Amino acid sequence: MLGVQDPKQLLQAVHWEARRAFEQLAQRFRAQTGYELRVRSGRRSCQEQAEQYGIGRTYNLGSPTVTGARGCQSWHVLGRAVDADPVQPQTGKVSASCELATVAGQLWEQQGGVWGGRFPGYGPCGDQGHFEWHPGLTIGQFCPDWNNCEAVSRAIQTQAPVSPAAWALGGFAVALTAGVLVLGHRRVRARLR
Repeated sequence: MLGVQDPKQLLQAVHWEARRAFEQLAQRFRAQTGYELRVRSGRRSCQEQAEQYGIGRTYNLGSPTVTGARGCQSWHVLGRAVDADPVQPQTGKVSASCELATVAGQLWEQQGGVWGGRFPGYGPCGDQGHFEWHPGLTIGQFCPDWNNCEAVSRAIQTQAPVSPAAWALGGFAVALTAGVLVLGHRRVRARLR
């Protein structure tokens, strides 16, 4: 994807809506600045998030804290947050520029996302590389029971729905997918006009 550097393939585990929005951001960011966005974090398990929360609090005490979200209480766990940094594509050099981060953050907010650069307590640029995608929803709507968010995390839809036309008829699933009518477990080829 033009504008995105994802050497560890981290975007694959992110919810498809968040991934699509982030890819759009990266294209717009590259067109405006000439820089690309390199993904450094995507979806995390509750344990991975708890480890991030511990930095500067329970271990690596000389380091600044890196997140305010405990364990399962993170948009990363729900596959709706990406951390990324501006990168000069020719040199691969990461930029810590607040100006570049602000351009990315403003573009993201224009799309309807939440930018970590607005979070207090992280220094002059906030959590400048953090991008959340959950338009109009709260984390509590996704996971009201924090003890059960790992199960919610496993159910993240990483692929876009194949077709907007999918129905359940009396427990019998019917879907139209790329010209193939799927009835339960039986496939019937259908022509689309």
